Amino acid sequence: MLRIITTITLLCSLSFALSVDAKRIAESANDIRPLLNGQQVPSVMVTTIENRKVDLLSIINDKKTILFFYRGGWCPFCNTQMGQLKAIEDELKVLDFQLIGVSTDSSEDLKKVLKTED
Repeated sequence: MLRIITTITLLCSLSFALSVDAKRIAESANDIRPLLNGQQVPSVMVTTIENRKVDLLSIINDKKTILFFYRGGWCPFCNTQMGQLKAIEDELKVLDFQLIGVSTDSSEDLKKVLKTED
């Protein structure tokens, strides 16, 4: 579990001024275009749980990646998803996948989750 959350990146400090202007944000649910298999994640600066600023692309680094979103320790659905990912983590590694979690939680809150999961 430590490896899963250690790679959790905090988007709260995400310079969402990335190269996406406000007009590109979907105005309705019908306008949402998710990232599909084979498409590239945009270059976005994020803060790691260790408070280092890095480009999300450098973390993904052309590796097969499962990018999941973790709303926080208060979210039962997120905690369930994290538990399910932990249960298959070894199988995913054998298939050369890495898990990267994205959260708006603070580093301190994420570290508390780490302690309770161990």
